[in-house]
Amino acid sequence: MNENTGFLHITIDFDTSHLFFPKIVIGILIFLLIVIGIHSLVKYRKKGGIGTALKSYHFFAKDFDKIKLLGTIGLLAAYFYLMNRIGRLFPNQGLGFLITSIPYMFIQSSLFVGKASVRKHLAAISITSVVTPLFAWILFGKLFFITLP
Repeated sequence: MNENTGFLHITIDFDTSHLFFPKIVIGILIFLLIVIGIHSLVKYRKKGGIGTALKSYHFFAKDFDKIKLLGTIGLLAAYFYLMNRIGRLFPNQGLGFLITSIPYMFIQSSLFVGKASVRKHLAAISITSVVTPLFAWILFGKLFFITLP
């Protein structure tokens, strides 16, 4: 018997191992989508049919905050783009994650706190914007050797 094929031997294919976890997450999300869909269908049938429920359905609340929604979408797109670009300048160090996460968290937190409360919460926003990405970078990138972008 070959010692590399024993019961306690594990072989990791590093070319495809990073795809394992996203497949699990996608599977769970698809399952939850089906559960939500079935739950909604049952609810709409009780209310008098799907057509009646869809006439009064609105995806967004009447006075939703467009600045927070569009700001979040734009900021998230810029975050992923810049994380990739900076990560390529410093390959395999996780600095793309660290360098972009600090301003991303600061701007995102400031956006959700609102203009009037930014000064009031500036210290807390600043501290968490630096400490959280730094902690994640040290924990995952340095301690557990998990590759960060």
